[in-house]
Amino acid sequence: MRWLGPLWVLAGCGRFGFESEANHDANHDANPDATPCMLGPFGPTRPLLELNGAGNDAHPMLSPDRLTIWFDSSRSGSNQIWTAERPQITAPFGPPRLVTVGMTGDNGDPFVSDDGLSLWFDNAPGSQADLYVATRARTDVDFSNPQELTGFNSSADDFAPTVTSDELLLVFNSYRGSDDDLYLSTRATRADAWSAPIRIDGVRTSGVECCGSLSANGDTLVFASARTTPGYEKLYQATRDATGFSNPIAIEAAAVGSDGTDTHPNLSRDRKSIVFTSDRSGGAGGLDMYEIDRECVGN
Repeated sequence: MRWLGPLWVLAGCGRFGFESEANHDANHDANPDATPCMLGPFGPTRPLLELNGAGNDAHPMLSPDRLTIWFDSSRSGSNQIWTAERPQITAPFGPPRLVTVGMTGDNGDPFVSDDGLSLWFDNAPGSQADLYVATRARTDVDFSNPQELTGFNSSADDFAPTVTSDELLLVFNSYRGSDDDLYLSTRATRADAWSAPIRIDGVRTSGVECCGSLSANGDTLVFASARTTPGYEKLYQATRDATGFSNPIAIEAAAVGSDGTDTHPNLSRDRKSIVFTSDRSGGAGGLDMYEIDRECVGN
């Protein structure tokens, strides 16, 4: 978790509007048997008015079907994780409810596994955030038994985890270096230990790189960076090859109408939506949540 100016943010070239992704199966990550399609451009940014309040509502992520959202909020006094559901992707979310993780202090930056049984998050009982994962046997019960991600946590803040669908690739943020950077770790199977984290230098600048979101298969990383204007993060996407993630390009649709920082993006598993946090003017509180989406335009 970290602060941005007077607001606290729980996590921070070219153009990229996602206008063309021919030969990419937009639905493959969420459903390997889905019909391939070419995705069109993202539409206008939409505030999640039904969830945004007078405090900080931030760090959203969507379930694979985009009907459930998890986020962190200061609405209860301290920062905690909340969730809400909607009956269809075009409908507003219903009333949010608190997510119990069994830990005191501030809990934030939620990332829930595709099956809904594991919750990756960070906990800050004091001034330092560390990474944890909590589990549950069924999706209709609370998360419990939070376990520290040993081997990841350092003497600095470690926060904002994101994993691939197979849970074999993990990206998170850390202040362990000279500034706020993204780090990566892998494992061969879910039963194996994670590798030692390495900094993702292919997207790094001397400023802030923050709050990554991995695509389901790990070939894409969406993140926030202040590379163009110090102190003001915007959203970027990088792709992964044999050498790692590199060549980030701006996601311009998310920046339209924004006079502030846009950060902590979550790319939906079908790649059709990004939910993110912004302190732009006109919001309901200090930090608010927004969504942009797009549809198939052809096969």
